[in-house]
Amino acid sequence: MAKFAATDFDISIDGTDFSDSLAAVTLDISRESLDTTSFGKSARTFIAGLESSTVTFSFHQDFAADGVDETIFGALGTLVPVIIKPQSGSVSATNPTYTFSVLVTQSVPFSSNVGDLATMDVSYPVSGDVVRAVAV
Repeated sequence: MAKFAATDFDISIDGTDFSDSLAAVTLDISRESLDTTSFGKSARTFIAGLESSTVTFSFHQDFAADGVDETIFGALGTLVPVIIKPQSGSVSATNPTYTFSVLVTQSVPFSSNVGDLATMDVSYPVSGDVVRAVAV
């Protein structure tokens, strides 16, 4: 897959497909930088520390059974699995899957102005490694 428009992401949270309930997703995979600079150096040196990743979701709010509100509110304070693919097709070298767990730390049931689309923007810490796979 070369350049593409982000129109067909496949995203499941705690086993529920939320692809049609999400307007945006950001997975920030990062590592802490540990300063290893010692006396006598004229510039700082670093090594990679622990992975410290976060994921942000922009949901279209939904109060139906098994919808956004029920699923996220019910998961508060728990670890849930997340799977993200850039396209809904099979996992491949050009359609990798990112699998990880998040600690559901917040729910924002209401965050709208009169006449706006009801949305919910949340950001969760990733617990453990983010695993990228190109074949299942």
